[in-house]
Amino acid sequence: MGGKILEYEAKQILNEGKMKQAKETAQVLREMGMNEESIAKAVNVSVEILKDAVPKIEDTIDLSKVSEKYLCILIENKYFDFTDGLAEEIRMLHPYLYPLLLIVNKEYVMEEWEQYEISMNDLEMIVQNERLNDNEKIFFIEKYATNTYSKDIALFLRGTKTYISKTMFQNAWVALNESERYELFLNQISIFSKDEISNYLMQLGTEYQKFSDRSRRHDEKLYDTEYNRKLVEYLKKIGYISSYISKQELDNSITDQGRNTQILICKIRKGN
Repeated sequence: MGGKILEYEAKQILNEGKMKQAKETAQVLREMGMNEESIAKAVNVSVEILKDAVPKIEDTIDLSKVSEKYLCILIENKYFDFTDGLAEEIRMLHPYLYPLLLIVNKEYVMEEWEQYEISMNDLEMIVQNERLNDNEKIFFIEKYATNTYSKDIALFLRGTKTYISKTMFQNAWVALNESERYELFLNQISIFSKDEISNYLMQLGTEYQKFSDRSRRHDEKLYDTEYNRKLVEYLKKIGYISSYISKQELDNSITDQGRNTQILICKIRKGN
């Protein structure tokens, strides 16, 4: 199989004086079918030294005999020509490295996504990998996730600022507990209509549930926090509330004596 030579990796090993690792790296390159001249150039030593350091082995590679440690290096450096057959072989022999192979070769996978099988465990590894941007991670979730998301998938979607579909939002919402839903809700609030916003507010804490009532005009209060201010500013922007003010009020819920607390007082508009 063709591909890029691990020049940088091998030179770094030699520069650090780790001759044992250098020999092991050269061994792996030879397992891949690379000849002595190419390996010597890659690890920056003479052919004679290389022949003494690494015993001759067969040129035909057997992926089942290559350790995950070195196979990971080869995949990351795109040593392999990516094929459907290679993907399936890695999936069967080294399932832990399968997501990495797909990520490194994402252009092929995203173009022909129906050709590849990806499990929820694979997806969890994919969304945690920094090689992909959020749009690419969302693509993989959209194409491969079932309707029941794992907590890790839902937590990724909770934190992304990239807009997702309403279906993905709902699947993530179900997988999160109430305390984890607030960030998801605020990050994705602009994809919803006023009626949909009202519905999701009803599923949050008591103070937010009061905001869901659009059957009449009324005033409601929230603590003046960074989160709540962003929320009410957006609600005002879309006309869900007509206005809000921030003022100090005595809060008896904190201590028996109470204390002055900054409060947002919002005027909820009646829905159409």
